[in-house]
Amino acid sequence: MHELAERLENTDGIQRRGLVLATIMRFKQICNHPAHGTGDGDFDPSRSGKFKRLREICEEIAARQERVLVFTQFQEIMDPLASFLATVFARNGLQLHGEPPYDEDKSW
Repeated sequence: MHELAERLENTDGIQRRGLVLATIMRFKQICNHPAHGTGDGDFDPSRSGKFKRLREICEEIAARQERVLVFTQFQEIMDPLASFLATVFARNGLQLHGEPPYDEDKSW
């Protein structure tokens, strides 16, 4: 945090705004799961309060044989999240994202 404060003191205008937005984005990633923030790839559900709470909610939903729709801003968390939810629901779910399907036979 001291480094951020120092950087904010030494920047202004659009650069300062960019730094603030980048920092907020980093905090949002850390709040998803610590591995999302650190990039270490260890998405162990026990390391994330958000994953623990999601498990509690989804276990109740699964017990009632209902469905859930989970949104995320970050595509890089989708695979770990889908794997985690598959353990709760005992089946794979559908992942929807904004990227077009990749087809090797077609050129863009």
